[in-house]
Amino acid sequence: MKLVVTMKPLPGTHIVNAVEEAIETSKRLGVYIDLEFNGITLFITPSTKVEEAVDEFHEELKSKQHQKE
Repeated sequence: MKLVVTMKPLPGTHIVNAVEEAIETSKRLGVYIDLEFNGITLFITPSTKVEEAVDEFHEELKSKQHQKE
């Protein structure tokens, strides 16, 4: 069993910085991270790649915006 920690970046944090910090925290503490960013939750593990998580965020954001239309 792994512990899942929720992280909520401070307002004004860029998505890349938030993902980098979440990955580092995941590695350092040996936990999984639910990164809540602008209404979207990304699941972060120690092996998560920054670019892949950022791409996933943008895809989810686009999907969410299209659902509102």
